[in-house]
Amino acid sequence: MGKMTILAMSLFLFTMSFLSSCILEEANGGILVAYRGEQCSLMAQLLQNGTYGNPVIGEPIQFYEETRNILLGTCLTDSQGYATLEWQIPADHPLGPTLVNATYRGNETLFLAPTCQWLDISILMRTKLDVNTSETVLAPNDLLSISAELHSQQGEPLASELLELRHQNITIASTMTNTHGAASFQLHVNTSWAVYGENLLTLSHPQNLDSYTSQSEESVTVIIEKITSWFDYNLAHSDQVFLGDILNLHIRLNSTEGCLSQMEVGIYLDGAFQTNIQTNASGSLELGVRIDEQFAIGYHDLVIRYTGSERYAACEETIGFSTFSPVFTSLDYSGLPIIESNFTLRIDAQDRFGRSIPNLVMQIYDQTTDLQ
Repeated sequence: MGKMTILAMSLFLFTMSFLSSCILEEANGGILVAYRGEQCSLMAQLLQNGTYGNPVIGEPIQFYEETRNILLGTCLTDSQGYATLEWQIPADHPLGPTLVNATYRGNETLFLAPTCQWLDISILMRTKLDVNTSETVLAPNDLLSISAELHSQQGEPLASELLELRHQNITIASTMTNTHGAASFQLHVNTSWAVYGENLLTLSHPQNLDSYTSQSEESVTVIIEKITSWFDYNLAHSDQVFLGDILNLHIRLNSTEGCLSQMEVGIYLDGAFQTNIQTNASGSLELGVRIDEQFAIGYHDLVIRYTGSERYAACEETIGFSTFSPVFTSLDYSGLPIIESNFTLRIDAQDRFGRSIPNLVMQIYDQTTDLQ
């Protein structure tokens, strides 16, 4: 009696199958998603005697879309007990949760019992972003304008969907699409989020499991650079200036946008800082440099320098000039000159400020005989 019981129990060996997917994506919360109009792989494995049993080869597995009671196809298990079905999801498939199952009807000849496994999938639609920007080369404090339209894969506008603008994986702005699927961003360019040079901005629509829409994104490169600035100047004198004169300059600080007002300009003489002067409402300044005792005779550099700002680039201009002076000489000697004897003369040369002039070549003439 005991043997008959054992024999009866061995007529049906328990089997187990599980359903997985090779192409399905996993969304937040572990939800598996697939997309309208695209193909995904459904896979089931048939094993004898539990999860770690031997694979069952050459047995038919039926795949169903259980939500609508549709047979998707039948596949035979391979040498590893796997049956794989490539499911082409219709373009008009209903969005949202879909229950898929893999069913094995059993095989009495092989003493295999029926079994079934299920898998929940969310069917989403693909989305597409069209992005436009009016300008891609901007300066700090400019207004960056970006417009976008979000559509379904069928070209229908998608309303009330979140769009995010990111830079270096940091969200710098977000908004919702209107009834036409459109949205716009307007940002003041500044160094709190942008860097000088190329900035790759990504406009993204995150996956939405409430409206069953996929993630989509587009990128645009915006170049941030400072506006060029430069000096214009008028020199009242030539580049030759005499000691005691005043060197007058009319200076104007310009940019490609026009004159720059209320900007500090540094004045440097022969490399040494002298003062800062602020430009007026028309971007101009008047500079008068008195050529006094601090100037030696010879060449000098006057540098006007603007250090720039967040918006405007730095610039400088070097104005070279030479200082001159009349030479004042004095003659000193002692005694009377005697023919065919040495006679000593002391000649001093000085500039306008009474300073000695070194390394000056002087010629002496005897005016009575016109000899040098």
